[in-house]
Parts: sequence; C-alpha cells; structure tokens
Amino acid sequence: YTASGIQRPIQVPKGDIVFAIDESGSMNSAIDAVKNNINDIVVQLGADLDFNIGLVGYGAGQGTHGVADGTPHAHAPLNVDIGPFGQQVAELVTDGGTEPAFAAIDLA
Repeated sequence: YTASGIQRPIQVPKGDIVFAIDESGSMNSAIDAVKNNINDIVVQLGADLDFNIGLVGYGAGQGTHGVADGTPHAHAPLNVDIGPFGQQVAELVTDGGTEPAFAAIDLA
C-alpha cells in the first residue's frame, strides 16, 4: 500500500509527515497505544493526502538503535510506502531516560 497509489476522484494535496515519538521509559505503559494510533492515522491520512511518511525516535536507552542515550534517530526516512513504515513503528522501544524532544523535531 502506498498513499500515492490510491485512486481518488479528486486531486489531493501532497505533503511530508514525520512522527517524532518519545522512546523513554516513561512511555512504557502507553507505547502500544501510540503504535496502534500511528498506524491508524497513517491509513486514514492516505485516503485524503498524497504523502511521504517518516519516523523519528528520541529518548531510547544507550546503545538502542545504535545511538547514545536519548539521541534522536531516524527510524524510517521519508518514504511513500507505509509497509516499511509500519515495520519501523513496531520496532519502537521504551528503555531510555532522557527526552530531547526539541532535538528530535530539529532532526525531523
């Protein structure tokens, strides 16, 4: 499934969408709901937009995803295919202690 591959009766706007997700330990009780909601949002947006989708994580523990403690990192660079994006969402973890959200937004 790709957002650009959907047949629509009208011309839809194009855009880039990047989710920045906190992977610190404080998200442990909420991460499953976050993962489900991200996937639902992407599917719903696909009906109305032609987009590239990306995923930035921040707050993961030392060595997780090959980064220093909390360092923002691209899980999924901009792509039109939500299949690989969904796989990257599934790999989100909650094991860190710092939450540099502004640095994640800057990376996005």
